[in-house]
Amino acid sequence: MKKRYSLPLSVTLGTVAALPTNAAELGLKLQLPEITTGQYVRPYVAIWLEKADGTFVQTLALWHEIKDKRGNPVTNDKYLKIMRNWWGKSGATADTKFDSVSSATRPAGEHELTFTPGKAPLANLAPGKYQVMVEVAREVKVPKVTDPSAPRPKKVDAVEASTALSFDWPAKQVTTTETRGKIEFGNISLTVKP
Repeated sequence: MKKRYSLPLSVTLGTVAALPTNAAELGLKLQLPEITTGQYVRPYVAIWLEKADGTFVQTLALWHEIKDKRGNPVTNDKYLKIMRNWWGKSGATADTKFDSVSSATRPAGEHELTFTPGKAPLANLAPGKYQVMVEVAREVKVPKVTDPSAPRPKKVDAVEASTALSFDWPAKQVTTTETRGKIEFGNISLTVKP
């Protein structure tokens, strides 16, 4: 015979009432615009967290080349350095591993990311003033000129843009901060839930 266990109704309801209705989180929406000039290459994107004074805290996401043209894993992406702000702030080096936050580059469109304080990569987020930093960098391919008398196009290795979205942690209420880029990114919004 199977034994049955039951809890008094008051204990069960008390437990349910103690559960939070909304878990704390940082929600980021990032729009990568469709760029139709020249030969378009998907941009690299770095998203990281800093304290209000500019001190680097943690890389949250990194979109870069994780497979080569043959489908083999890229173990050392030398082009990560084109994201100069993130590269310098994070103390990254050519042999730094970013497996836990890396994913492939993304196409044009709106992308949503959610980060939960208390879980990786925000395991130990202390109370304070912070800013989420977003940096977008893209290689510009210059078309080859076959006519020797034609002017040569100016070679540009990369263009980049970055922005900061500030917030207080822990949040007392749901807040949304927005900004708009000019070329390399469109609308970016950060929603912080308590």
